[in-house]
Amino acid sequence: LGCRPDAVHLAASKHATARALRDHGIRAVPTFASGEPLAPIPGPWVLKPDDGAGCEDTEILDDRAAALERLARDSARLIAQPWIEGEPLSLSLLCGGGTARLLSCNRQRIAVRRGRVGLEAVVVNAIADGDGRFARLGKRIAAAVPGLWGYVGVDLVLTPEGPVVLEINPRLTTSYCGLRTALGLNPAALVLGLLQAADPSVH
Repeated sequence: LGCRPDAVHLAASKHATARALRDHGIRAVPTFASGEPLAPIPGPWVLKPDDGAGCEDTEILDDRAAALERLARDSARLIAQPWIEGEPLSLSLLCGGGTARLLSCNRQRIAVRRGRVGLEAVVVNAIADGDGRFARLGKRIAAAVPGLWGYVGVDLVLTPEGPVVLEINPRLTTSYCGLRTALGLNPAALVLGLLQAADPSVH
């Protein structure tokens, strides 16, 4: 009742995820591993574990030079990303058959204290998808990573130019806990329904 091993392996690496999404024309945060030249992007930079979950060990540094120095000190596990200004959101998706159904778009409350980033709360189903942009993004992500199956979370930042994907979570996320109350449906039943459907794709 989960994503296929190849999709889990890909999503476990923020670096590999960003590259795969960009290869499919999906806007993703520029992500750099040790040994790669960091793009000359001004402003703060973020350092985090390539395989971390949530805001685990996520720190903000003043600029690109500080990010380069910090990355060199812990090159085996960290990746660097420029700080993306915008509204932090997440998508709750039901995936299968290379497509996705948008269950909810959630607002994330992020706090930065002493250079560390933390998730304080999630407001489930807080954002209406009036123009369908988030539903379309979910479908494009599922097509780019066809091994996604069942419940999947996607973290993103909504900028004036549109959404920028941060990572894919091929597992239950914090938002899952509020879906039944927010939507009046049982998300686990939807996942089980994928097993029973003759057509494995999501509608």
